[in-house]
Amino acid sequence: MASTGTLRGGALIRKQPSYYTAEQACQYLERVGYVEAAYTAQDITEGRFPADLENMAVLVRRHLLSFCNESTPMHYSAEHYLDVSPEATFKRLVVDRLGGTYCYGHHYLILGVFRALGYRAYSGIARMNHGFFGNGPPAYAAYGHMMLFVQLGEGYGTDPAHTWVVDVAPGPPAPMLPMPLSADPQNIVRGASPGEVNRLTRGFSPQSSLVLPDAPGSPYSPNQAARVVDEHALWQVEYCGGAGSPTPEFKPVYQFMEQEFSLLDYAVQHYTKMYKPFEDIFWDDIVCARYVLADEHEEGAERRKITERTLAKLGLFRGVVKKRIGFRELERVVLKSESERVVALKKYFDVNIEEKDIVHIEGRASSLASLAKKTALSAGLETAF
Repeated sequence: MASTGTLRGGALIRKQPSYYTAEQACQYLERVGYVEAAYTAQDITEGRFPADLENMAVLVRRHLLSFCNESTPMHYSAEHYLDVSPEATFKRLVVDRLGGTYCYGHHYLILGVFRALGYRAYSGIARMNHGFFGNGPPAYAAYGHMMLFVQLGEGYGTDPAHTWVVDVAPGPPAPMLPMPLSADPQNIVRGASPGEVNRLTRGFSPQSSLVLPDAPGSPYSPNQAARVVDEHALWQVEYCGGAGSPTPEFKPVYQFMEQEFSLLDYAVQHYTKMYKPFEDIFWDDIVCARYVLADEHEEGAERRKITERTLAKLGLFRGVVKKRIGFRELERVVLKSESERVVALKKYFDVNIEEKDIVHIEGRASSLASLAKKTALSAGLETAF
């Protein structure tokens, strides 16, 4: 695995104040089960938390094991709205422990924690390749998936420009650990289970209007082609599930650029997800994903680092709960009623919904009675959940 990667030009990320306090950062560490060391709010305030790569990896893995990806308030509340603001997300996930959130909430949360702990970080945006989930050619959606660029705290590491990509929203097969921002072929990050891996490449969408450097009869000289790639190609997170899996070769999961995006940018996208029918997979279904430890019964498993342990994935899609390790299905539960789905949300995903709130999903596209009406957007997404 490559150990280094940088933003273009070796750009440095400024240390920014967090919207979370040191006390809230401590609450988060307790909530995700951070047991690697003990730090007080005063330690964090005075910069004694080691904002290094090892802790970054631990926090990413523990976040993935602590929270699920879901948007149930969009369906089971009178407001039909999931508040993903930093304050509301912290309250829902850390304080009240009511359930999870989706990518905006997850990354608002860990971005604020990273900054409170001394890391230098900002948020970026990606566009999903729906062709990946349907096992077809690349077909990119609108930019709408949040992820992070993270640099170590001041004084840590060998070069302050070294940058890692972080994605802590369970669901698509994204890197399960911080990934160096590098297209080096040796930059391979292990996934949730043995055989699953991710890498980064540079590439273009087939829908691009540019003349691509590798197009037949390309008019570019070799030097010009290299410049076009350097200046215009997007980063691509690719996934391979290993021999025998539905994805035995690397395929792009999503593309992203290095541009920083603000909370206001995501607020606009979030409004679309909440209120524009069928614009997003969260609109017409109750979709959930989370990771759990899969090696608890193996001898000596508890002595392994949390970043080295095998994970299983729990998914809820189209009224079916699945548990898998890699592509191997271990459990399948078909839910026949809204009451059964509410019970399953608590049992498998730690999402708390009161029976009285089932009334709010009646008649909506996400109700079990409506699930037969699949949309083109969600077709093929069973492989992700």
